[in-house]
Amino acid sequence: MNKMFVPAVIAVALLSGCGNSDPTSPHSTVGQFSVMLTDAPASVQSVLVNVTSVLAHHAGAADDQGWEVVSSTPQAVDLLSYQNGAFVSLGDASLPVGAYDSFRLVLGTGCSVTVNGVTSALTVPSGAEAGLKINRNFTVSASGLSMQVDFDASQSLRQSGNGKWTLRPVLRALPAAEAGAIQGTVTQVNSVNSVDVFQGGTLISSIVPGANGRFAFSVLAAGTYDVVVHTSSGDVTKAAVVVSSGSSTDLGTITFASGGGGGGGTGPRIIDL
Repeated sequence: MNKMFVPAVIAVALLSGCGNSDPTSPHSTVGQFSVMLTDAPASVQSVLVNVTSVLAHHAGAADDQGWEVVSSTPQAVDLLSYQNGAFVSLGDASLPVGAYDSFRLVLGTGCSVTVNGVTSALTVPSGAEAGLKINRNFTVSASGLSMQVDFDASQSLRQSGNGKWTLRPVLRALPAAEAGAIQGTVTQVNSVNSVDVFQGGTLISSIVPGANGRFAFSVLAAGTYDVVVHTSSGDVTKAAVVVSSGSSTDLGTITFASGGGGGGGTGPRIIDL
């Protein structure tokens, strides 16, 4: 099923090379800063990205200065291993307290995608050692800050006519205290193609429930959303789902049944939420 995605996400710039920490930082007080990653699933078996480092940038500093190292330990992360509410830690470090305006995930070579059992190279347009600069204002205090990032593989992957795969990252980032979530369970999971969440008619994310029917959307700003379950016989919509900062809204179990009968049925309807 082809869709036109118009994601409402934070700005992401692709940058070559790595930044360096600023060893001359005048700040004397530090707070713990961590970056946690999750993924909105795509209809592929694996999306492997090599994260070589994580950096945070002081607000007001020149782009080539003011970078603090959150992690310099390379990690090979299969995005599809962290879905439906699961997160992996990309870095955790003591940083000078104060205002920051962005952080950067630096990717190395060797990224790949596996589709129908075949593994292919995954190209990032800016080339090897590309960095994903996530423009997001945040403040690290003495009590620390945890940042959550949703790396939406379903909207980030592109395949060209010659079969080559490209990664054009679509990400959302929020401090954990501000990030909300939506979760639920669908019955008859084999008949569910995907579950989408919209805000104001704009698609925010699309996921595939797990084998047990569970699904979860993470890193959502507080607000009202519509959740649409796409099934083989039609769509089921749960409208006006309210999401609050730092909490998860549980839709419970969504059960659907075919209405009408024959070719003139009215399609599935929600029996129990």
